[in-house]
Amino acid sequence: MDKCVPALSEHEVFIREFITLYKQQPVLWRQKHPQYRNRTERSEAYEVLVRKCQEYYSEADEDFVKMKIDSMRSTFRKERKKVLNSKENSTNPEDVYKPSLWYYDLLLFTAGEEAEGETSDGTKTEDSLAVANNPEEGNYVKIPFWSREHSAILINFYKSHPCLYSTSHPEYKNKRKRNEAVKKVTERLMATTGKYFHAEDVRRKISLIRGQFLYEYKKIKKSESLGEVYTPTLWCFEMLSFLKEEYSSKKRIGSKASQNQANLRRKNRRKNSTSESDDDLDIKKESDSSLSSESVHLQLDVKQTDEEDDIFDTIAKNLAHQMREMSEQQRNIANKIVRDVMYHGQMEHLTVKSRLSLDGV
Repeated sequence: MDKCVPALSEHEVFIREFITLYKQQPVLWRQKHPQYRNRTERSEAYEVLVRKCQEYYSEADEDFVKMKIDSMRSTFRKERKKVLNSKENSTNPEDVYKPSLWYYDLLLFTAGEEAEGETSDGTKTEDSLAVANNPEEGNYVKIPFWSREHSAILINFYKSHPCLYSTSHPEYKNKRKRNEAVKKVTERLMATTGKYFHAEDVRRKISLIRGQFLYEYKKIKKSESLGEVYTPTLWCFEMLSFLKEEYSSKKRIGSKASQNQANLRRKNRRKNSTSESDDDLDIKKESDSSLSSESVHLQLDVKQTDEEDDIFDTIAKNLAHQMREMSEQQRNIANKIVRDVMYHGQMEHLTVKSRLSLDGV
């Protein structure tokens, strides 16, 4: 008689389908995949998993997918460690630890693919520095599941604090004021929803939704340049439309500076080509005086635009110059490392003892 196979629960069916689909997206888990650090490719892969999750959880989004992946892989790592330790310490094969995790075998394809302290989105967790020599010991940051209702509330509170997104706001570069704004947003969010949120969770969510908005915004602009029409798929795109002005203003500032410089060059050429006959000398002097005054104003306009750049803009431009001289592979690696460092800086993890360690160097 055939052995009766117990029917799978709806949750188990979902997990099996989810893991199977995840395995088909190596850009999300295979470190040596050529597009592993390509945000666009990873976003498209996540979108495939989001659609699968929405078959079972209608409010699932990219956050939900990352939370699910991190949770499963964290549990898998713990079981994997027990298995490996058991094999080292047991002489009898029968004494080797048998994993209790029912989907352990389904996730075996991820074994050996764990980057030190990385979450599913390729960024390092806050515990990664402490466990650099033993990644199996690291506890992944638990990503809270943001329902669309909670996300919408957050966006409204975020919008009411322009110092968090508007570069023209007088407090935009004031770290203390920005931290206070995040704290206020977090407190209002908890008071409104009755749920607990950590300030770092709020920071991360804000960063995520800004990145998603910018991704969609760039696709819109690209389609417009090609004479096409692109409809954003991000559910909260219109709610974040207040960010459009911020991104477009940066382009206007750059265009204004370029236009001022072009006008100045044209005026100077016109000045040099002016006739210097005696009859026109007095007229020319008056013209030169007027031109000189106008040039000064133009130069001041350019200078004022340039003064909007502070030391951080200068550092960023210097980094950009250096990265342009690298090969594409080295540039991608350097970009990833810089983003990791900036993330830890924003999370207040860096100290005077923090060091960069390069494996194999």
